[in-house]
Order: sequence, then structure tokens, then C-alpha cells
Amino acid sequence: MTATPPTKPSRVDPAGPLLDELSALLGDRLSTAPAVREHHGKDESFHRPVSPDAVAFVRSTEEASAAVAACARHK
Repeated sequence: MTATPPTKPSRVDPAGPLLDELSALLGDRLSTAPAVREHHGKDESFHRPVSPDAVAFVRSTEEASAAVAACARHK
């Protein structure tokens, strides 16, 4: 049996349709600023920090659900 090497997670195109959709949903509560992304890419685990493509500041369960649905649509 041959082990399959791990694949790198795909990155979101900064000018792509997912971020356009999330921006329409959240407005200025969606950030792609490097400092914000770096801040939210760290934790106390031993894993290497990886900045997210964007940070969504949702205000409700409905917004969170819509953001997750958009991510699922755009894979």
C-alpha cells in the first residue's frame, strides 16, 4: 500500500467569486488585510501558523451559515 502525500490546501483567489460573494454578504466585516489574517492564523498548538485567505466577522448564526454555504459552493 502506497501512502498518498498530503496536498496543499488551495488558496482563494483574492479577486475571485467567493470573496466577492462574502464581501457582498458582510461588507467591511470581511477582511483580507495581511495583519488581520496573520493574527487569526495563530494559536497555541504546535502546528505551523498559516494565515487564512480572509477573516469573516459574522454577527449571527444566519450570517455564519450563509458564509459556510458560500464556501461550500465555491469549494
